[in-house]
Amino acid sequence: MNTSTPMLSVVIISHNQREVLRRCIESVLQQQTTFPVQVIVSDDRSTDGTREMLTEEYKGRVIATFFDSDKCNTTLTLERASYNRLNGLKYATGKYLINIDGDDFYTSTDLFQSMVDTLEAHPECTLCCQNYCVVDSENVDVPHIPACTSEILMREGMVPARKFFSQVPYLHASCFVARCGKVFTADNIEGIPYDDNMIPIRYLEDGMVAVVNRCDFVYVQYGHSTCASMQDNDKSILFLPEIFLARLAPSLAGVFMRRNLGAFSFVSEMVIKREPISNDVRTFFGHCDIFILKNLNAQLDFGKRLRYHLIHAWTSIMFALHLHSPFAYRILYRLAMGDVTADVKF
Repeated sequence: MNTSTPMLSVVIISHNQREVLRRCIESVLQQQTTFPVQVIVSDDRSTDGTREMLTEEYKGRVIATFFDSDKCNTTLTLERASYNRLNGLKYATGKYLINIDGDDFYTSTDLFQSMVDTLEAHPECTLCCQNYCVVDSENVDVPHIPACTSEILMREGMVPARKFFSQVPYLHASCFVARCGKVFTADNIEGIPYDDNMIPIRYLEDGMVAVVNRCDFVYVQYGHSTCASMQDNDKSILFLPEIFLARLAPSLAGVFMRRNLGAFSFVSEMVIKREPISNDVRTFFGHCDIFILKNLNAQLDFGKRLRYHLIHAWTSIMFALHLHSPFAYRILYRLAMGDVTADVKF
């Protein structure tokens, strides 16, 4: 793979994952393409020999960059990964972008060619996607069965973004190749903690989604993780699926809010009941500009606490009366997210 003037940038992040990282890198390097591919590995201060492997074994084949998560002043895995990912993205110069964590991998040799060719042939599309499978880390060689059963993914074609995200419940970020129509850095992410699943949505804009009927990405799950010792409340808040996406894709705000109406109710109820939330989690979301997450503070003033009560009451009414009108979501957006700008669509 030639890294000069790349058509596609692949950003891989890692932290003390040397052996599985090798598997990931090899699955990327084995891709056969007619265009240059840039492979970037951003490693977060690994102590298992990853640095040496990247600078010696993969010298000249990958761009190795090293990030020190201590600069984030946090122990949260999600925040460390967010900053590490942004570090890798700074080096991406391709027309198209795909990102992957170091413990996952691809199974074919022509996937990148297929997805980039699809986007080249369809300039109206900003994303190209495939399906994915989930395997246990102890048995990665099991038959790879598609994890998403949405009919949209069973046939190739171009799908309007609103229809796609209304009918496809979840796709891992590494299932998407994004057209890099705009460049962004850590300085302009609008205070949003940067999870990998936000990457395709940030590039979505008003484009269509191209679907290829493939399932060549393997998402590896582990029985233990660095968040295993966290309190349930913290994990529930940290891994809320998509509240941020209503801000990142304002033209699809109503779609993402409908998909996650229960999340708005859940968070507001936690705050009302003064459920314990760690200072780390509060700090993590304190940088964002979304009211419902920015103010996870047990010592709220009367006005903010009243606003949480209104969010919970309004989501309860929406559930009870099956309210899904643009007017209903406009009210919820104003209460939970903030000001409704001209580009926010319901």
